[in-house]
Amino acid sequence: MPMNFPIIAYNLYLFQYDKAILAVMYSLFLIIVLLTAGLNSKLLSKVRTLSITDSLTGLFNRRHFDMVFSNELSRAKRNKYPISLIFIDIDNFKYINDTFGHSVGDSFLIHVANILKQTLRRSGDSMFRIGGDEYAAILINMPPNEVTAFCITIQKRFNQKNQYKNVSLSMGVISIDSLHMIDQQSAITAADKTLYQAKKAGKNQIKSESLG
Repeated sequence: MPMNFPIIAYNLYLFQYDKAILAVMYSLFLIIVLLTAGLNSKLLSKVRTLSITDSLTGLFNRRHFDMVFSNELSRAKRNKYPISLIFIDIDNFKYINDTFGHSVGDSFLIHVANILKQTLRRSGDSMFRIGGDEYAAILINMPPNEVTAFCITIQKRFNQKNQYKNVSLSMGVISIDSLHMIDQQSAITAADKTLYQAKKAGKNQIKSESLG
């Protein structure tokens, strides 16, 4: 708008009010366009954030998990580094909902999500809520022994703050070697299998498998 001030002043000086008014209107139009563009950009950013975020826990949602895991698998294969997938399930979560109500159940889901957020330290790693009481983590370029240590840390923090004796966490872990990459669905199936093994072994367990 400041660039148009000389034009407006000059037209007023010449008593060409119609041109001055047009110049003012043009300046206001430019301001509106710029403000609208800025608002639209912020709105689009907010809409995108909402579309990939679980509204209850603030973690990324299942939709974003599918996209991120596909991209990270491709990147790991291209750059030749390992990638790990962890499925985390709350054992006997139904007990909380049935005994104390869904509002308490929702608070517990948020509580677990907060533990996961606090444990996830590296910027390249991601945490998701992919189902009612199921979460997932994608860990990039981390050795299998460190992945196991990461899971143990989650379990310890959960157990320290858990007030329900029959509620625990089971985890299924797969670590994929950079030279033996598999497709996304095969990786998800393998992680599901290890999670099932953890539950079958008595729950409150961590079961892992190295692929490659």
